[in-house]
Amino acid sequence: MREADTQLKIFNDDFGNFFKLKFILENSTNNYARYLSASALKNQIQDNWSKLPSEEKKWVKQYILTFLMTPSMVLGVQTYQKEVTKMMMLLLAKMAKVAWLDDPDIKNEIVPELTKLISQQDPRHKMIGLQAID
Repeated sequence: MREADTQLKIFNDDFGNFFKLKFILENSTNNYARYLSASALKNQIQDNWSKLPSEEKKWVKQYILTFLMTPSMVLGVQTYQKEVTKMMMLLLAKMAKVAWLDDPDIKNEIVPELTKLISQQDPRHKMIGLQAID
């Protein structure tokens, strides 16, 4: 685990690594690596938000919401990985916080998107939506 932590810390330095972290998050079978990848994504957003063009910010927001809405499809598994899901919720919250004054459209679009999650039939999706709003 220490080796995975060391390798993933390298990804924190450059937002260009976003897609590598996304790949790890979506394809790794190691839950710890996926958690660290989600954590590194959160750090990337926090450290590089002001440098991103508006279109990339909107793409990142949509990616996170899609990830939360369809975890079984994105992750290729039927069960939810609670730690990874929580970290993605923290990432969404961090993004809303840094976008509060910078890009109000992103902030204002998050709650309506989460209400779509709550209105789905699957109770697990509803739980994720309620937890994310909380």
